[in-house]
Amino acid sequence: MRKQLFSLSMVFPIGACTQDPPVYIGTGVYTFVSQEDNAPIEAMDGVTVHVDVEALSFIMEGGEADFQTSLALLPDDEWMENCPTNFDVVKLETMELQDTLTVEDEILEEPILFADGCVGDQGETATQLWLSSVAFHESNDAIGEGRYLLEKADDMQ
Repeated sequence: MRKQLFSLSMVFPIGACTQDPPVYIGTGVYTFVSQEDNAPIEAMDGVTVHVDVEALSFIMEGGEADFQTSLALLPDDEWMENCPTNFDVVKLETMELQDTLTVEDEILEEPILFADGCVGDQGETATQLWLSSVAFHESNDAIGEGRYLLEKADDMQ
Protein backbone atom coordinates (compact mmCIF):
# COMPACT_ATOMS: atom_id res chain seq x y z
CA MET A 1 0.00 0.00 0.00
CA ARG A 2 2.79 2.39 0.93
CA LYS A 3 4.51 1.78 -2.44
CA GLN A 4 1.26 2.51 -4.28
CA LEU A 5 0.78 5.83 -2.46
CA PHE A 6 4.38 6.80 -3.17
CA SER A 7 3.92 5.97 -6.85
CA LEU A 8 0.74 8.03 -7.05
CA SER A 9 2.37 10.98 -5.29
CA MET A 10 5.10 10.97 -7.93
CA VAL A 11 2.58 10.96 -10.79
CA PHE A 12 0.28 13.76 -9.67
CA PRO A 13 2.80 16.62 -9.36
CA ILE A 14 4.20 15.96 -12.82
CA GLY A 15 0.77 15.33 -14.34
CA ALA A 16 -0.57 18.53 -12.79
CA CYS A 17 1.99 20.71 -14.58
CA THR A 18 0.46 22.80 -17.33
CA GLN A 19 2.19 23.64 -20.57
CA ASP A 20 2.95 27.34 -20.97
CA PRO A 21 1.86 28.92 -24.26
CA PRO A 22 4.53 29.13 -26.98
CA VAL A 23 6.36 32.17 -28.29
CA TYR A 24 4.62 33.14 -31.54
CA ILE A 25 5.78 34.26 -34.98
CA GLY A 26 4.47 37.73 -35.80
CA THR A 27 3.37 39.29 -39.05
CA GLY A 28 5.73 42.07 -40.10
CA VAL A 29 8.78 43.25 -41.98
CA TYR A 30 12.13 41.91 -40.79
CA THR A 31 15.79 42.61 -41.54
CA PHE A 32 18.85 40.38 -41.19
CA VAL A 33 20.94 41.10 -38.07
CA SER A 34 24.08 39.67 -36.51
CA GLN A 35 23.59 36.99 -33.88
CA GLU A 36 26.43 38.48 -31.83
CA ASP A 37 25.29 42.10 -31.48
CA ASN A 38 22.02 42.53 -33.43
CA ALA A 39 23.77 44.93 -35.83
CA PRO A 40 22.58 44.87 -39.45
CA ILE A 41 24.45 42.38 -41.63
CA GLU A 42 26.27 44.43 -44.26
CA ALA A 43 25.96 41.76 -46.97
CA MET A 44 22.17 41.76 -46.46
CA ASP A 45 21.78 45.55 -46.38
CA GLY A 46 18.55 46.54 -48.12
CA VAL A 47 17.09 43.02 -47.97
CA THR A 48 13.78 42.74 -46.16
CA VAL A 49 11.67 39.75 -45.24
CA HIS A 50 7.89 40.13 -45.18
CA VAL A 51 6.10 37.53 -43.06
CA ASP A 52 2.32 37.31 -43.10
CA VAL A 53 1.16 34.70 -40.58
CA GLU A 54 -2.52 34.83 -41.58
CA ALA A 55 -1.84 34.62 -45.33
CA LEU A 56 0.98 32.10 -44.71
CA SER A 57 3.34 34.02 -47.00
CA PHE A 58 7.08 34.67 -46.90
CA ILE A 59 8.58 37.30 -49.23
CA MET A 60 12.24 38.28 -49.29
CA GLU A 61 13.12 41.25 -51.45
CA GLY A 62 15.98 43.60 -52.12
CA GLY A 63 19.12 43.27 -54.20
CA GLU A 64 19.35 39.87 -55.85
CA ALA A 65 17.37 38.26 -53.05
CA ASP A 66 13.84 38.39 -54.49
CA PHE A 67 12.00 35.28 -53.35
CA GLN A 68 8.42 34.39 -52.51
CA THR A 69 6.91 31.23 -51.06
CA SER A 70 4.18 29.88 -48.82
CA LEU A 71 4.51 28.99 -45.17
CA ALA A 72 3.01 25.97 -43.45
CA LEU A 73 2.63 25.68 -39.70
CA LEU A 74 4.33 22.55 -38.40
CA PRO A 75 2.55 20.39 -35.81
CA ASP A 76 3.45 21.69 -32.33
CA ASP A 77 5.35 18.49 -31.48
CA GLU A 78 7.81 19.49 -34.26
CA TRP A 79 8.30 23.07 -33.05
CA MET A 80 11.71 24.28 -32.03
CA GLU A 81 12.38 24.61 -28.30
CA ASN A 82 14.50 26.82 -26.08
CA CYS A 83 15.48 27.24 -22.43
CA PRO A 84 15.13 23.61 -21.30
CA THR A 85 14.71 22.79 -17.61
CA ASN A 86 14.24 19.46 -15.87
CA PHE A 87 10.49 19.52 -16.45
CA ASP A 88 9.72 22.00 -19.21
CA VAL A 89 10.91 23.86 -22.32
CA VAL A 90 9.79 27.02 -24.06
CA LYS A 91 8.07 26.06 -27.32
CA LEU A 92 8.80 28.31 -30.31
CA GLU A 93 6.16 28.49 -33.03
CA THR A 94 7.73 26.97 -36.14
CA MET A 95 6.74 27.12 -39.80
CA GLU A 96 8.28 25.53 -42.84
CA LEU A 97 8.90 27.35 -46.11
CA GLN A 98 7.50 25.45 -49.09
CA ASP A 99 10.50 26.12 -51.36
CA THR A 100 14.28 25.97 -51.11
CA LEU A 101 15.80 29.37 -50.30
CA THR A 102 19.24 30.87 -50.99
CA VAL A 103 20.70 33.36 -48.50
CA GLU A 104 24.22 34.77 -48.95
CA ASP A 105 25.05 32.03 -51.48
CA GLU A 106 23.95 29.36 -48.96
CA ILE A 107 21.20 27.05 -50.14
CA LEU A 108 18.68 26.29 -47.41
CA GLU A 109 16.87 23.09 -48.32
CA GLU A 110 13.87 22.37 -46.13
CA PRO A 111 13.96 25.90 -44.69
CA ILE A 112 12.15 26.69 -41.45
CA LEU A 113 11.17 29.91 -39.68
CA PHE A 114 10.70 30.03 -35.93
CA ALA A 115 10.19 32.53 -33.13
CA ASP A 116 13.04 33.56 -30.83
CA GLY A 117 12.24 33.56 -27.13
CA CYS A 118 12.83 32.12 -23.68
CA VAL A 119 11.27 32.00 -20.22
CA GLY A 120 9.02 35.03 -19.73
CA ASP A 121 8.27 35.33 -23.47
CA GLN A 122 5.61 32.59 -23.51
CA GLY A 123 2.35 33.78 -25.01
CA GLU A 124 4.09 36.77 -26.62
CA THR A 125 4.81 37.52 -30.27
CA ALA A 126 8.55 37.50 -30.95
CA THR A 127 10.31 40.58 -32.31
CA GLN A 128 13.08 38.32 -33.62
CA LEU A 129 12.78 35.22 -35.77
CA TRP A 130 15.23 32.54 -36.85
CA LEU A 131 15.51 31.52 -40.50
CA SER A 132 17.15 28.13 -40.66
CA SER A 133 16.95 24.66 -42.18
CA VAL A 134 16.32 21.11 -41.08
CA ALA A 135 19.89 20.16 -42.08
CA PHE A 136 21.36 22.94 -39.90
CA HIS A 137 19.56 21.58 -36.85
CA GLU A 138 20.44 17.98 -37.61
CA SER A 139 24.14 18.88 -37.74
CA ASN A 140 24.23 21.45 -34.94
CA ASP A 141 23.63 21.22 -31.20
CA ALA A 142 22.26 24.77 -30.95
CA ILE A 143 19.14 25.02 -28.80
CA GLY A 144 16.79 27.88 -29.62
CA GLU A 145 19.03 29.27 -32.36
CA GLY A 146 18.96 29.05 -36.13
CA ARG A 147 21.14 29.96 -39.09
CA TYR A 148 20.05 33.58 -39.69
CA LEU A 149 18.54 36.01 -37.19
CA LEU A 150 15.78 38.37 -38.37
CA GLU A 151 14.66 41.42 -36.41
CA LYS A 152 11.35 43.17 -36.81
CA ALA A 153 11.80 46.60 -38.41
CA ASP A 154 11.25 49.43 -35.88
CA ASP A 155 8.52 51.10 -37.90
CA MET A 156 6.53 47.87 -38.10
CA GLN A 157 6.50 46.87 -34.39
